[in-house]
Amino acid sequence: MADELNFTGTETVPYSIEAEQSVLGAIMIDPSLIGTAAAKLSPASFYVEAHRDIFETLMDMFNTSRPMEPLLILDELRSRGLFKEPDEKDYLLTMAQTASTITNISYYISIVEEKSCLRNILKTCTDVSALCYQNKPVSDVLDEAERRIYNITRGRQNVDLENLRDVVESEADRISEFVTDTTGKFEPVKTGIASYDNIIGGMNKSDLIILAARPGMGKTAFALNIAYNVATSSRYNPKKSVVFFSLEMSSAQLAQRIISSACMIDHGVLQKGTLSEDEWRLLVEFQKERLLGTRFLISDNSLTTITEMKAKIRRIDDVGLVVVDYLQLMGGNKPDRVQEITEITRSFKLMAKEFNVPILLLSQLSRAISKREDKTPQLSDLRDSGSIEQDADLVMFIDRPDASNPDAKRKNEADLYIQKNRHGQTGRLTLAWDGKHTTFRAIDTTIDE
Repeated sequence: MADELNFTGTETVPYSIEAEQSVLGAIMIDPSLIGTAAAKLSPASFYVEAHRDIFETLMDMFNTSRPMEPLLILDELRSRGLFKEPDEKDYLLTMAQTASTITNISYYISIVEEKSCLRNILKTCTDVSALCYQNKPVSDVLDEAERRIYNITRGRQNVDLENLRDVVESEADRISEFVTDTTGKFEPVKTGIASYDNIIGGMNKSDLIILAARPGMGKTAFALNIAYNVATSSRYNPKKSVVFFSLEMSSAQLAQRIISSACMIDHGVLQKGTLSEDEWRLLVEFQKERLLGTRFLISDNSLTTITEMKAKIRRIDDVGLVVVDYLQLMGGNKPDRVQEITEITRSFKLMAKEFNVPILLLSQLSRAISKREDKTPQLSDLRDSGSIEQDADLVMFIDRPDASNPDAKRKNEADLYIQKNRHGQTGRLTLAWDGKHTTFRAIDTTIDE
């Protein structure tokens, strides 16, 4: 105990014994303050081991509704094999008797929290330095360093209970700013599909949006259309970053589709490389002028995990949209596929909230739909897990009548079914489909209920 309190040889370690004593003493004077302290601190926040033991004991006694008088606290500590020496008893009682006024506890809590954060940073630097000597790949070392620092940052972002009156006041301020804002800061992210944006309003920040379809219906093309529209939109200055995680197609294949759609060059011509002189001119203009200032970032690593996605997103400024193509290609470590999908979709929803950005997650439909006479997609057709519907804020399906039935009366059209929308309207939108240029366009300004 004496050695712990003298701190011999550790003067450079960030800590404040006075602040730690003041926090613990104030709680012993007024046990109700444990809630204020626990919202910011944990036992590990205290540098002195004895202080960690005291704080942990105080929390346990509070959680079990036991009286928290100094002598009872001492008895509890001794029952745990702690504070059995006479000087330790005196130390505890003196701490309670000499504690500063309890009105200053928030000040001392902030000091303890700050010193703990600095120690965590020092430990992270030490651990990362050790990795540098272990011949680890540079990417692994950087990812670990970023993850550790990010966890420290997240650990300081405590979420407290909020009074409804304060929340309403904050929301009123946000609405007021929204009305006068010209930067697009507060509005939902627009897809560039006019009918969708006019009726649905766009993609709300922090939303998980599911885009599902049977194979060959164009879900990747639709996602690329939206992603390109967001990345190149003149609504935002500077332009928004768009991150597209493709677990199926290569970046070159995605680029071909984007070029075809943006330049109106036949996709088949691009694949063969038989461009005319005018088409080459359009391609060069697209590359040098229309992509200027855009931040459309593609990852085509088919083994990318959610953790790696989050690490990449953290490095990017002003992300406007994240697209993942597609859900069923992601792996997990659960014993069955349903549990894996449940964990994955929940993680994506938490990611959307964490980064305050819409995530457009593509998904396959189950084979059951092909056995039905009515091929209209339903929420129950989402493949592998009901959690997809549960975690999503919005679920939409694409279906092209002439894709599965060449004799269909409606040619080159697609139905976009909004089957779930936490924020408002559901129904069906009709889009035009230009297969040569892998492009969907709005042709209707109404939605069928």
